[in-house]
Amino acid sequence: MKTIIKTIWYILVLAVSASAANYTVKSGGGGNYSTIQACASAMSAGDTCTVFAGTYNENVTVSAGSVGNYKTLTVNPSDTVFVLSFTINSHVKINGFHIQNPSSPTSSACVAVAANTTDYYVTNNNMYACSQFLSEPSTGSNVTHGFIQGNTMSYASSTSSAPNVGRAMSINGDYHLIENNDISHVSDGPYFTGAHNVVRKNTFHDVYSTDCGSNSSNCHIDFMQADANVAGGQMGAQYMLFESNTVLNMVGNDMHALGILQAESCSGQCFNAIVRFHTAAHVGGGGIVDDNSGSSGTGWYNVKAYNNSWVDTNNQTTGVGNGTNGFTNNSTGGSEINDLFYYPESLSDFNPYWTDGTTVATFAVGHNLAYCTGSSCNLHSKNYGSGSFTDDPGNRIADPMFTNYANNDFSLLSGSP
Repeated sequence: MKTIIKTIWYILVLAVSASAANYTVKSGGGGNYSTIQACASAMSAGDTCTVFAGTYNENVTVSAGSVGNYKTLTVNPSDTVFVLSFTINSHVKINGFHIQNPSSPTSSACVAVAANTTDYYVTNNNMYACSQFLSEPSTGSNVTHGFIQGNTMSYASSTSSAPNVGRAMSINGDYHLIENNDISHVSDGPYFTGAHNVVRKNTFHDVYSTDCGSNSSNCHIDFMQADANVAGGQMGAQYMLFESNTVLNMVGNDMHALGILQAESCSGQCFNAIVRFHTAAHVGGGGIVDDNSGSSGTGWYNVKAYNNSWVDTNNQTTGVGNGTNGFTNNSTGGSEINDLFYYPESLSDFNPYWTDGTTVATFAVGHNLAYCTGSSCNLHSKNYGSGSFTDDPGNRIADPMFTNYANNDFSLLSGSP
């Protein structure tokens, strides 16, 4: 019996000795390594590099871990660690860093994801002054199962003292979860190709005309953009969920509070998106642009919008027949259900949402609420530039009774219609 117990004890000791290692990185010495790259190069699958306070002028590459055994690079609790960029592969976690390159903000992404990477986490980082905050290869690759959570991202391709902002992210693959990120001072939010991607509980805010320059396409800005160029080798964009995001203060003439679902080059591979519980306020250009650019039968189609609040989205209202959400050019199978539209002005000829002759027959609509604070509120039905808003079933024009519009509290008081 003693021999058996001793054998088991030796097996347990060997198991412990073979377990994952936790290395320390201290720039001034005293740790296992003095650079992040040295630690990343030494670690095996399942190991962790804990980085202590300091500025590390490094572009760090992390090779792949394995299934269930991540390579984890994280910051020592309460410390602040600055690093230039990361390039990551499968089964890697990057957590808690200040990733920035203000001396060369267009040189590289904060986090570049290698081709065909799967199962990675980028969490709780502060990203600033990189060409993009996260970038995946646009063609010849399918990056899958990416988790981008709790990051703060500002001033892509520029700095706060010299704004000339660029794109936030390029997501090119399947099964991504992008949630609880704070994104500001960019020319666009994420660009998407791939399928089954979820974007929820993010805040996209404070983009101004003064931020814009040659990097930002003259300030045409979208919270997200899914206009895949399948004809040019990209994947299509399919089965997307945009849920419970907040878009606030995009002050300029050509800005969209959700963005572009556009499909002139999609070759029939862009379809099925849900937009729900989205709150957008104080936006210059509008909300959803679902537009196939006249390519009959090629998608985008089946874009379902419901339970959203569009508040002061189109504060650059000019001319006749303007609107917030557009579903046009064969973007069939769409819907606008139980949405709220609030305009702090008089409107005499305006579409909260609209369709055209190629989409109206398949467009489901009803039970939306709209309100103008001015003396007139002549809003149209789903037919572009004609009819009355209340012609669509269940629609009402009434004050939604926000808790505090001036303080951007768009929750509803008791008794709200």
